[in-house]
Amino acid sequence: MNAGSILQGFFTNRYRLHIHLFAVLIYSSILAFGGTTQSLNVLSFYTARNDAAHVSFVNEANMWFAGMARKYVSNTWRPTSAILKVENRDHPATSRLPSTITSSPNECYRWEKDLRSNPDIDILLSIDPESFPLGTGPKPHEIWHSAYYPVVWTNNKYRMVYFNMGHNDIDYENRTNEALSHSFSSSDQNRLILDALWWLGGRTHTLTFSTNLHDFRSENEH
Repeated sequence: MNAGSILQGFFTNRYRLHIHLFAVLIYSSILAFGGTTQSLNVLSFYTARNDAAHVSFVNEANMWFAGMARKYVSNTWRPTSAILKVENRDHPATSRLPSTITSSPNECYRWEKDLRSNPDIDILLSIDPESFPLGTGPKPHEIWHSAYYPVVWTNNKYRMVYFNMGHNDIDYENRTNEALSHSFSSSDQNRLILDALWWLGGRTHTLTFSTNLHDFRSENEH
């Protein structure tokens, strides 16, 4: 696997960080991009269940993340698509996006503090009101009907991006564990992630690439 091909996602049961720990996983991409012109080819993930170093990292990240983003409060369920409003189109990660995009199906999170009150936070995308009600339950609190929910942001004290994305819908009821949705099924969302990676690596949009999930599957099948 080439160094320029690695994107690591971190998973825990406590916070279900998935792509949410972007601030940490991006450190790998910054190292990977250094001095190369390679494109991204491979997405790799680990569950932090077996390797002691991975488990140790996630335990540490749980404490650090809670302090940085404040306390997790609630989430939507089941994973559903949402219309996202681009709050800042001047940022390199969002400059090529339309004013709104449709996300892949996902489980959204609500935090204890209103991020708008933090002057260091630059909110890039939030849930557009047209998305409500968001979630299907069955529990009433898992369906959101209103309020302001940022889903992508940066902290100006760091070179980082937080993404509230990356939770597939799974067929738990029939115990097939079949994926009922795909995290990378939205071309606009894929562009957002890739352009954020280029920005984090200190580069601009110098390469053209497909943001279609089908194209990535086709390439990997050959």
